[in-house]
Amino acid sequence: MGNQLFKASHSAWLCLTQGSLLQPNKLQPRFTKHIQVAMSTQDSLSYTLRYFDLQGISETIRLLLTVKGVEWTEEHPEWPVTKADQPLGRLPVLLEKNSDGEVVFELTESMVIERYLAHKYGLLPTELQASARQEQLRDQFVDLQNAAFDYHFSDGDFKDNLKKMFGELAGYLIKFHTKALQANGNNGHYVGDSISYADIALYAFLRFIRSQSKVKNDGFSSYFEPEKVPEFAKVVAAVEAEPALERYLTQDVRKATYMW
Repeated sequence: MGNQLFKASHSAWLCLTQGSLLQPNKLQPRFTKHIQVAMSTQDSLSYTLRYFDLQGISETIRLLLTVKGVEWTEEHPEWPVTKADQPLGRLPVLLEKNSDGEVVFELTESMVIERYLAHKYGLLPTELQASARQEQLRDQFVDLQNAAFDYHFSDGDFKDNLKKMFGELAGYLIKFHTKALQANGNNGHYVGDSISYADIALYAFLRFIRSQSKVKNDGFSSYFEPEKVPEFAKVVAAVEAEPALERYLTQDVRKATYMW
C-alpha cells in the first residue's frame, strides 16, 4: 500500500525541494549569507549551503557541518528567480571551496550531500557493511517525513490512509531502531560511544516532526514522545550535549516547511 500512496502524494514533497510551490511573499526574497561556525581545524576547505531558510530536507546537512567545526555559510536564493542558476533547478546545493574561496566541487541532492560530508568528516565508517547499516537507519526516516508532509496536502480517504501509513511505518521504525540502540548499550548513540551520522539524522528527523506537529497539531510527534521511546530521548540528549552544536541548537528553530 505504501508505494501506491506515495506515487500520488510525493509530488508535493518534490515541489518543496524544487521550489515550484514556494511563495515569494512567504519566503522573503533575499540572497543572504550568515556564518554559523568557526574555522575548520581539519583542512582549509569551506562550504556554502544553498537552500531556503527552512528545516525542510537540509537540517541534517547543517548539523553535519556544524558538529565537525567546519567553516560554512548559508545562502537563501531569491526564488524562483535563481532557479535556472542551480545545477538541476532545485535545492539544496553544496559548494565546496578552497582556501582562496574558489569553488572546487559542487553537489546537489540532499541525501548525497549528507553522505559525502559524513564520509569526509568521519561520521560514517569506511567499511562498506558498517556504513550501509547506518545509511539504512537514516533512509528509514524518509518515508515518514514524506508522509507527514504529504498528509497536509491530502483529503478524504487518501488523507486517512496516509495517517494510517504513518502509524504503521512509525511502529516498524521504532522497533528496528530501538533494537539497534539497545544492542549498542542504550548509551545515546547508534554506534560506539560518540556521535555518528545516524545520531544526527534521528535528531534532525525528530526536530522536523515536532516542529510540524506543534503548528499543525497532526499528532505525528506523539509516536516519539520520550516516555514512549526512551532510547530516542537518549540520542536527543547526547546530540544536544555536543559542545560544537550548542550555539546552533540554541538559535530559534526554523520552520519545518515554507507553510508552517
